[in-house]
Amino acid sequence: MGSGKTTVGEELARRLRRPFFDSDRQIQAIHGVTARELASLHGVERLHQEEVEALRGALSSPRPAVVAAAASVADRPDLGEILAGARVVLLTGDPLTLAQRARHGGHRRPIPLDEFAGLCARRAERLGALADFVVDVTRQGADRVVEEILSRLRSP
Repeated sequence: MGSGKTTVGEELARRLRRPFFDSDRQIQAIHGVTARELASLHGVERLHQEEVEALRGALSSPRPAVVAAAASVADRPDLGEILAGARVVLLTGDPLTLAQRARHGGHRRPIPLDEFAGLCARRAERLGALADFVVDVTRQGADRVVEEILSRLRSP
């Protein structure tokens, strides 16, 4: 949360001329509520199940797509299987910076800062092991992040 997945993903998809899938938007389109509301109504575990289903659905697109997946998918033991064949870019950053950015979105569930920092560290380690590369967004705007991703995608 707060890494700019949606903003970066939208621009990356536009530049690559690919469809864009965002788990938060997919959940809201299917259930008519935000991820935050879904967690409040049905619990965090249900939200995380829906986030995994959103990722599976996006990855099954007939056209190559840019996918902004919820970080909670990192908690899945079968994540490597789910991501098999996908190019994976991890957007990461300083947990305090990410937490401050995440506060601006009313669609996200609130997480205390100490818990947020622990989640960031654990998920970054797990996702980093599966990622083709990692981009630190702490001191970069979305445009610079997109440029870095495009550059690295084009590199052998």
